[in-house]
Amino acid sequence: MRHFRHSSNPGADRRFIDAIESGLRAKGAVVTRLSTADLSNFPPSSSPPWDVIINASRNRTILQLLDAWQALGTVIINSPQSVARALNRPALFATLATHDLRSPSTGWSYTAARPETDRWITKPAWSSACTARVSVASDWCVVQERIAGGRESKIYAIREKPLVPPDACYSKAELDQIEYVVSTCHSATGLAYFGIDIMWHADEPWIIDVNDMPSYRLVPDAAQEIITDILAIR
Repeated sequence: MRHFRHSSNPGADRRFIDAIESGLRAKGAVVTRLSTADLSNFPPSSSPPWDVIINASRNRTILQLLDAWQALGTVIINSPQSVARALNRPALFATLATHDLRSPSTGWSYTAARPETDRWITKPAWSSACTARVSVASDWCVVQERIAGGRESKIYAIREKPLVPPDACYSKAELDQIEYVVSTCHSATGLAYFGIDIMWHADEPWIIDVNDMPSYRLVPDAAQEIITDILAIR
């Protein structure tokens, strides 16, 4: 098996990536880590020399290249389409609402026109990841209404499997809700490896954010879980 990783996403912790690469090599996999510059040597019209590509990039050019390789049969995790769905937060939250998952009011705004206030949080648009609605990331942002009170928590996932931090305390009802949240977010985005920021408000999980390729820093066994998932692909 050959495996490619592009580590341009700041959420992807280097130690975590190193642990995955070491684990794959221990299982006999050939692992290559490439930068954006390295990819210029590989044309989109030809299949790359790797069976599986683990993508941690939000760069439009890289995602377009990976999209072309995916069409040629290369397995891409996370796929360019899933990354774009996750980064278009207003559309994603609208989809989640159809599955009875609540989120704060979220939308696009021109950065200069909407500074952060006590009521609103501003977040990078990451529009270079191919959201058609926005063309220049530095000029736009996502604005989200703050939720007063509540309890924050972070959940990680591999496909439909929740990875709950071992020191987190949840009731059985909350764990059932977490399973539903993970399954629904996976179906709505197509992300294989992702994190979810939740605010528990009146015993109900509100979805604050869905992050592609997070650090998994709160789950010690996450690297091994991902290694097992990758090796099961082929």
